[in-house]
Parts: sequence; C-alpha cells; structure tokens
Amino acid sequence: ICNEPLITGSCDASFKRVYYNSTAKKCEIFTYKGCDANRNNFHTLEECMKVCNEIQRMGWDKSKIEDASKYKVSISSVLSYHVPVNQEKHRRKSKRERIGPESENFNGIPSGSQVSSITPRYDEDAKVDCQITPWSDWTICQSCHGYTNSSRSILVQAQNVDCKLTHWSPWSPCHTTCGNAVQHRTRRIKIHPHGLYSKQCTKLVEFRKCSMFPCIAE
Repeated sequence: ICNEPLITGSCDASFKRVYYNSTAKKCEIFTYKGCDANRNNFHTLEECMKVCNEIQRMGWDKSKIEDASKYKVSISSVLSYHVPVNQEKHRRKSKRERIGPESENFNGIPSGSQVSSITPRYDEDAKVDCQITPWSDWTICQSCHGYTNSSRSILVQAQNVDCKLTHWSPWSPCHTTCGNAVQHRTRRIKIHPHGLYSKQCTKLVEFRKCSMFPCIAE
C-alpha cells in the first residue's frame, strides 16, 4: 500500500489527497485529478500517517506489505469523476496521416482503433443508468496540427452507487509476545462506489494497542 508509486490520475478533477512518500518516509499532499489511481491515496494526513507509520513501525517487509492488500486502506482506485450534465463532453481524437486529408489508416490500422477510453471501476451488478448522445461527426481540419475531434455529451447522469463494506473481522493477535504491541482488524469492499455524489468507502483497517507481559532483559 504505502510503497506504491504516486499516481495523480488522468481525469480533469481537482481533489486534495495525501500519499506516502516511501523515499522521504513521510506523508505528502498532492492534487488528484480523478480516475486511474492506486491504494496509496488517502483523504487526510492523519489517515496516511496512522496506516503507513504503523506499517513502518512494525517493520513489515515488502512481501508482507503486498500481502496486506487485503487491508485495502485507500479508496482511490475506485473513485470515479463526473462533471455535471451539459458541461461534460467525452472526447476522442484520432491523428490522421498528413500525407493526405482522406487517409483514415495508420499503417493498415483503422483510425477508430486509435481511440482509447477509461472506464471507472464499479460493481457490475449495480444499476447505472447513464445515457449519452451518439458520437458527433469528425471536425474539419483547419490548423488542427494533424488532429480532428469527435465528441458526445451526457444526457442522463449515471446513478450513484454507494460503497458497501463487510463487517469488521475479529481483532488479530498482538504482534509481539511481550511489552507494548498492536493488533488490527480489517473489512473489505463489497460494492465499489460510483458517481460524483456517491457515498465513499471509509477506513478499512483499524489498529489498537494491546499490553503484554513486560519483556525480560537478558
């Protein structure tokens, strides 16, 4: 979780988020654009420090941190971004060969296959009633530098899908056999949130102190 690289996102949103800089070993604020993120994406400095500092303090090695993916602390990878209707236009663009304006292929590959799209993650069983217009005609190339555009608009916004979580697991055993220690409990995401106004997932891992017998110095 905390060793994953910083990903700022590929959409046009602007959210203040926090990630753990594993090189500097501290939590830092960054601007998240929405879409395409990993789990190293926290809402607050407190949440980042609580999770990552605790993991570092316990001295988990890389393999254990990877195993800790079941703790999924971040919601960043499931966040989707929508602009209010009549303001958002999905765009696709295709670069045509400048040999001739009628050219539609790239070395035999149809221009339509050059279009890439990003689909936010959400629960497949959840109902999402998004309605959009058909793609518009390609724009005329006038000082277009080799690019023309086709766009479509949202008619009906997708229905918001709230996050749903499992119940908390039992508390784990204390991480040490003597002295001050910690234990944790986790829960998982059953349904990922979808939509700008959906209820986001709250924390998925909790830590608490547990006291053991005093350690005996040898």
